[in-house]
Amino acid sequence: ITTTKNGYSFKTNDLYYVADKRTLESNSAVEMLGPRDNRGEGFVLNGIGYQILISQHVMNILAHVEAKKMIDGKDFNITSEKAEFYNQINEAYFNGNTLMTYGNIKTSSPEARFHYSVEQKNLERIVLQNKVKLVEQDKIATCKLLEIDLVNDKMTLKGSPKVQMGDDQIVGSEIVFLEGGKKVNINNATATSTRN
Repeated sequence: ITTTKNGYSFKTNDLYYVADKRTLESNSAVEMLGPRDNRGEGFVLNGIGYQILISQHVMNILAHVEAKKMIDGKDFNITSEKAEFYNQINEAYFNGNTLMTYGNIKTSSPEARFHYSVEQKNLERIVLQNKVKLVEQDKIATCKLLEIDLVNDKMTLKGSPKVQMGDDQIVGSEIVFLEGGKKVNINNATATSTRN
């Protein structure tokens, strides 16, 4: 078990120090436990292969990433091909076929970036980019950028956002869901319906 200064612990069967690159590396299965925050227990992450770039304060999980956590009483799960954790800027980056579930929201995108607060290390914001798809109950949305603001309970869709709700479709330059989706703000909106 290896533990970092900021409270992450890693468990793997083998770990090697590579002096010329100043890295710790493993090709085996790895389990990472993140520190507890105000939203609940830390992430439990599993993957294959592990690398710490000591001088850059970067941790990489190299393949088959699966992570889970409870956030404000809701199940949160994410899978991706790879993950990178940047300790100095308090960010995590999941890339490659990134699938995420948060309560009854399901998303897919090539990448997702997690932003943490500096003081409490709480997950505050998740930004998904490039061909984002969101499914929540009767809503199906697509956009180029989706920002989930956990602090303010808000989701913002940008970059040709489109939301299909049953027979109705909403298009705008920016679509914002507030209060867990109970309210919607649409900039430059057009709405269509296929109902007769």
